[in-house]
Amino acid sequence: MLTDYQPLDLDRIALLATTRPAVIDRYLRFKVRQIISQAKPESRIMLERLQFRMDAIRRRASSPLHACIQISKFMHEQLWELNDVLRNGVALSHPKGVASVDEDKPAPPASELPTLKAKVLPFKRKLDKHLPAKNKPGKH
Repeated sequence: MLTDYQPLDLDRIALLATTRPAVIDRYLRFKVRQIISQAKPESRIMLERLQFRMDAIRRRASSPLHACIQISKFMHEQLWELNDVLRNGVALSHPKGVASVDEDKPAPPASELPTLKAKVLPFKRKLDKHLPAKNKPGKH
């Protein structure tokens, strides 16, 4: 059931947030649905995915302030990724290393991707010191 909500001013939002947080939560969900439904059809799926991720961050957060900080970090990461795409044609910060500007265009071959070099540091597993010498990894 959708109800027409009156726009809330900041003072009323602050009051409701402390006295009736469920009302603010319903108002937020209503406004989000309203905004997504007014978006272009080709943008709706992307906006719904974005909202899903923000809702997940909010559910996992230990407090409303923690949720706000985590969502802010998430949005900054998205902004930097967009910046990478606009400047370089690929998102260098993307988890897979590449996010193409044009989804119809195939991803470039691995030989054309930027190479990242790092020194791999060997760490001893804590369990290794308790194993007999014949069972330690690399000792065959």
